[in-house]
Amino acid sequence: MNIVQYIDEVWPHNSLLPTDPHERSVARFWVTFVEDKAVSVFWKTIRTSGEEQEKAFEESLEMLRIVEEQCLGEKKFLGGDNINIVDIALGSLAYWLGIIAEISEFNLFEKFPLLNTWIKNFEEVPVIKENLAERDEIIAFIKGRKALRSS
Repeated sequence: MNIVQYIDEVWPHNSLLPTDPHERSVARFWVTFVEDKAVSVFWKTIRTSGEEQEKAFEESLEMLRIVEEQCLGEKKFLGGDNINIVDIALGSLAYWLGIIAEISEFNLFEKFPLLNTWIKNFEEVPVIKENLAERDEIIAFIKGRKALRSS
């Protein structure tokens, strides 16, 4: 996110942060929430197994519930009608979360219709769609890493 903030400062004419100081502060709060809380919990769902993985899954569901309830509502993106820095922060995880659901027995999104819609909207933005990593390659990589840890 440091790079995203740098880009935002260098090219302010197309800012990813809201212009209103309060809204900027709220956006920064959610970026920190994603970086500090969500990332570690989500990754535990693929790095662990058994009870530890189930606990991580439950924590992940709580994180997603908070984001859906507090950030989305009727908006197309977390930033409203346009992508903002919070979309970028969570969007970097969203693609991986779909892969986590595919690899593990845990579907993190089935209970969150607003997040499902948001992910579809986000992944259809041309610049996002053009730059997503190849899903099959990521799945093969993660399965390979998991197999190495198991042996």
